[in-house]
Amino acid sequence: DADDPEASHGRIQDKVAFAEACAACRPPLPCAPVLSEAEVAAMAARPGPLELVVKPRGEEEGRGVDLTRSRDDPYLRRALREPERFLVQPRLRNCAALEPFLAPDPPLCCVRIATFHAADGGVEVLEAW
Repeated sequence: DADDPEASHGRIQDKVAFAEACAACRPPLPCAPVLSEAEVAAMAARPGPLELVVKPRGEEEGRGVDLTRSRDDPYLRRALREPERFLVQPRLRNCAALEPFLAPDPPLCCVRIATFHAADGGVEVLEAW
């Protein structure tokens, strides 16, 4: 809704809606991909380690996030059964340039700035963290 930043904010909290909105921008905005069940199956079939992030679609601040390394992880299976509640993404890592400043095996450093582009052409920052 171009004239309702509050409604837009609620939809953007849904990580799948956020990824879809980023992909729809021209040019597309970079965003961690949300994997389909077929993509997860293809990754799980490859030899070598598996590292996937499973998380609730609407939680914030890392709540409910799980790093899975097992194709048989019950949380991963639940996420694939309940895509309306959970999503699966590949594990992202910090860039090598940050390594000297971080502890071993640190969490992902990230920033998120959600903006709202109104029909009148104005832009408003909804949140930044």
